[in-house]
Amino acid sequence: MKLLKSLCLASALAGLVDKKQREKRGCLISELAKPKHFDQWKCYDKNGDKTISATRVPLRSKCFLNCKSGYYEYKLNGAKYHKCTERNGWSAPKRKNNICARDIETTIQRIEQRLETVESTNIFHPFEKIVQVYVKEGYFGDENFVLDISDAVPYHASFILADVWINDAVNQYWSVTFSKDRNIQCQGWSFDGRAPLDVYDGRTQTVTVAYDADQAANSTAYPRFGQWLPSVMVPLALSEVNVCIDDKDVSNELASVFLFVHGYYGVNIEAFVTKLRGKCFQNENIGGQTETPFIYTVCPYGQVTQFDQRYNATYYLGSWDGTDVTESNSVMNFVDGAGPCSNGVYRSTEINFFCGTSTGIISVDEFSHCKYTVKFSFECK
Repeated sequence: MKLLKSLCLASALAGLVDKKQREKRGCLISELAKPKHFDQWKCYDKNGDKTISATRVPLRSKCFLNCKSGYYEYKLNGAKYHKCTERNGWSAPKRKNNICARDIETTIQRIEQRLETVESTNIFHPFEKIVQVYVKEGYFGDENFVLDISDAVPYHASFILADVWINDAVNQYWSVTFSKDRNIQCQGWSFDGRAPLDVYDGRTQTVTVAYDADQAANSTAYPRFGQWLPSVMVPLALSEVNVCIDDKDVSNELASVFLFVHGYYGVNIEAFVTKLRGKCFQNENIGGQTETPFIYTVCPYGQVTQFDQRYNATYYLGSWDGTDVTESNSVMNFVDGAGPCSNGVYRSTEINFFCGTSTGIISVDEFSHCKYTVKFSFECK
């Protein structure tokens, strides 16, 4: 009898020791699977009220998945935790029923950021029909002038993609340079095999085309019927391009230069315009003109006003009536302003948008009585 009691006691003691050893042993957190975008396994004791920061957790502890910022824990199936069991250690430690999914708010933010990147990228805007732009025609020699093509492209266009037509009725060689900034010198050729001009290095965007005629005496091989130079990217600044014609002799024969525009490169200006909702801008000190008697306040999607400092009077120049987006421009219209004026019309305003170095009003002009036009710049980057 005593022997039986002793055996039972020994067995109980052995089980207790084994249990304590197993409890001491616990489970290693490192054995658990680490899904993509995993941050850590956060573990609690068997009662769920104590956080365990050790690398090994006691029996009956439960560990929950924590994900990196921008992701949340998602349970595919089964339990949403791993449990350290008494007999087998972890219950299926390599099971991947818990994953880290992208947080919906973070996803929306990322999409918006990518859209902004696309909106601020110079993308190509093709025209439905080719637009012919007159550059020069008639009897002319070397010239340097500014060409306004605002009738063909919007102010925010940075380049146009165009075919160039260049022709001369006599045997000559001469060049035409299109540039964003005014260039005094625009020699488009070289005698010694080197670059045409050292000053081209470091210039703003420039492109040169040439009427390439045979210089042999009495030659009939020159391009009598004109030359086409396809797909030239011509740089612009506020719908203007500087044109420099070099090495052309004045003659009694006709010559011509035309652009045939396929489209333009520029940002999606309407994406920037929508960000102006609820904001207002004034023209104080624009262009360094501090003596102007008028202060204009422009509130896109709202109204436009003119304050005359001489008479302390405010004039209402119209309320927003929509935005016209065409192949050639982006214009916001304001109508039904104060009036009628002496010509019988009510004041109205149109805003032309383009990309610049800052955001705000660049200029305001009264192009006809009681009709105003505003040039508005965006810092498109």
